[in-house]
Amino acid sequence: SDFATYQGGMWQDKTSSLIVHPGTLFMFCVDKNFGGQCYNSTAFSYPDLRTIGMHDKISSIKLWAV
Repeated sequence: SDFATYQGGMWQDKTSSLIVHPGTLFMFCVDKNFGGQCYNSTAFSYPDLRTIGMHDKISSIKLWAV
């Protein structure tokens, strides 16, 4: 399936919320190259990443179309 990866950039360690749209598998991790603590999700909203301990900690993101 199709996928995209994002590492670093202006959003690194500055993300406070996420929305995962239907039809997308989403993985986000605290370290570059998908290391450290990671979360996988499909079609879910994280309005406040503090609730899962990831506020301002995300350094790598991967998206897949499912």
